[in-house]
Amino acid sequence: MTGFWSKFIPKRQPRLDKHPFVLGLHNVYVLPGRWGISFVVLVFLLSIISTNYNNNLGFLLTFLLTVLGLASAIHGQRNLAGLSLTPGKVDAVFLGEPLAYPLQLENASFSARYAITAITSNGDKYAVAQAVPHSITPILLYAIPSRRGRHSIGTLVVESRYPFGLFRLWTRFTFAWHGLVYPAPAPDSKPLPISSDEQGAGAGNVAGDDDLTGFRRYQTGDPIKHLHWKSYAKGRGLHTRIYLQGSPKFLWVDFNMADEADVEAKISRLCRWVLDAEHMGIDYGLRLPGLEIAPHRGASHLEACLTALALLTITR
Repeated sequence: MTGFWSKFIPKRQPRLDKHPFVLGLHNVYVLPGRWGISFVVLVFLLSIISTNYNNNLGFLLTFLLTVLGLASAIHGQRNLAGLSLTPGKVDAVFLGEPLAYPLQLENASFSARYAITAITSNGDKYAVAQAVPHSITPILLYAIPSRRGRHSIGTLVVESRYPFGLFRLWTRFTFAWHGLVYPAPAPDSKPLPISSDEQGAGAGNVAGDDDLTGFRRYQTGDPIKHLHWKSYAKGRGLHTRIYLQGSPKFLWVDFNMADEADVEAKISRLCRWVLDAEHMGIDYGLRLPGLEIAPHRGASHLEACLTALALLTITR
């Protein structure tokens, strides 16, 4: 039924660069729902029967039901009119994690608003049972991105069937609202890509106890002397110690140093190396096709590198 009525609604919805978006009589549509259509048919049949049989009681019932329907539409539209919607800041996530779009529903009036539902472009529904007067109700809209890069939640619909469920009152809009999706880090840890010219003076090539950087699951061919038997004895499986060869002043995370065949697998490997280097407190730079970020470390540097990996485009 919604598909039929949507033919009479303008298809193009403006992208809203200015916030907030205020609901009003000019942008809230009133359409009969499933029960509303049955209600209209009932009133129509009652009017015909009352006319044919000149039944005053039937006329009275018809008029009462008509007034009830009109009151339902008016109160339903007033239930949405005046509400404002403001998008919040979207925090970046790694691919595979849910992306949360915070939306604020503000009711600045003196009356409460009821039974409001926000619907995303993929059909997920988020209900607000009541928006009390002079309040801001937070709504978190979730999406599961299928690829890295910038992600948009698309067109949103806000609807209500208050008070009797006879009419569907709704509006739709699109915010200029994006979230950033970082590549998923490679699940396994490989040694960091450290070349000979990046090692510090007098560092040596033999790993000592101070060079231990972490653990990973055992892989065929790992040296026996690097096995971590304590984790195996505790029932956590067999793990291998990861050592850092020498003490590098900094390292380059280079796209060409990842030996994975698939481009996305390479990017995931670079993401893992960036996270590992940041965790170890090593200065690191990033070299990508057409982009180079100088070695550094810290939260802002990590964000810059992850953003570059998220937005990297490889032309084939």
